[in-house]
Amino acid sequence: MKKILIAVSIILIPCFLYAGFKRDGVDNLTTTSGKVDGINVGKVDGQEVPAEGGDPYAVYTNDANLQALYRFELSGADIGDDTTTNYDLAQNNGGPDRVQNSQPQGSYNASFNSGDSEYLSGSAISELLSSDYSFGGWFYADSTISDWEGIMSVGGEADGLGFRIKGVSGSYYWNHWRGIDWGGKEVTSATVVAQDTWVHVVVTHKSGEAGNDTFLYVNGNTTPDASADWDDDPDTANPSATYLGYDDGLGNKYFNGDMDEVFFFDRVLSANEVHSIYTSGIQDP
Repeated sequence: MKKILIAVSIILIPCFLYAGFKRDGVDNLTTTSGKVDGINVGKVDGQEVPAEGGDPYAVYTNDANLQALYRFELSGADIGDDTTTNYDLAQNNGGPDRVQNSQPQGSYNASFNSGDSEYLSGSAISELLSSDYSFGGWFYADSTISDWEGIMSVGGEADGLGFRIKGVSGSYYWNHWRGIDWGGKEVTSATVVAQDTWVHVVVTHKSGEAGNDTFLYVNGNTTPDASADWDDDPDTANPSATYLGYDDGLGNKYFNGDMDEVFFFDRVLSANEVHSIYTSGIQDP
């Protein structure tokens, strides 16, 4: 499928940094350890890769709050978490497929078939359930979009959180929910989900914040697409698992489409950081 580069600089630079990681093509990764130019070495799907100097993406480098990152660059039944926390995910029901996109570097993304109930699962990223958090990535909803498609969830329905597609009056929107122990809190985008198009979505939540504390950003806009005042601190959760392509709060609702560069922080990203991810740190996959 054709994908659009979002910045001229991305066209000119044959690799990019993310969280101190180097994408240098799938087949010629350099394995090392320690620091390079004073920057900690990161990993690409379990392989350690040195960062280049200069650190133009300082929002990620050495950020201990980056809890998980999924880039889908290397093949295998298990999907490696590209951080040292090692929240690796396993394929279920034969998928998702790892498909090559149109990037010059030969990068890949995960393609989910809801008809086959494909999803990824692993240990719960419990840090998200007892503190501030941010998560997001690139998502491509197929034209066969349906109501309540589950994109991801951490923990269960009672005390977890999730991200899904919500149908309202024949249209579809991005929706983030927090478990029923919070009384079923949710925030829904004002922007309709664009079908057969890559869209970058980020959600942030600030625990105990006065006023609006939960924000949803679309395509790097520093003005939130939607916000809500949940007026609650996270519960002390007993999380069950982390899922991509499936929403444990809904049951039997799977994502039909693609995703890439999916990340989880246990801190709040600022609007400027969200914009930086969209324009510089992560290119349209």
